Amino acid sequence: MVRPTVSSEAYAIIQRKKAQYCRFADSQQWEKFDRIMLPNATYSFHNPDGSFITKGDMPFSWSSRDDWIAFFSSENKELQAIHNLGPGEMDQISPHHIKAVWSVIYHVGNKNAESGFHGIGDCIGKF
Repeated sequence: MVRPTVSSEAYAIIQRKKAQYCRFADSQQWEKFDRIMLPNATYSFHNPDGSFITKGDMPFSWSSRDDWIAFFSSENKELQAIHNLGPGEMDQISPHHIKAVWSVIYHVGNKNAESGFHGIGDCIGKF
């Protein structure tokens, strides 16, 4: 089945929101997630086989933006992280829905590392 091509405008909007998601998470700006996440949407993280990623017996699945923020703001308060995304693969799966998949590499460490070199940040350019 051939699906309609995602418009360049929709692709750019989704790609920008995903970049903001990573930057807000990496810099722990939890108060900014209302700009990119709907309040009553559900959020979940999955393994390549489709099963939930878990921490112990807890599946990484939340029923609202506030639940998601509460978990990660607590879970990550002593950590620093940086996400690196590949280009998004996007498919128009219905007139009002786009499925998007990104490859992601993320590095996580303690905020106050005592040895070695450890750092994170964003590269900001003006063009």
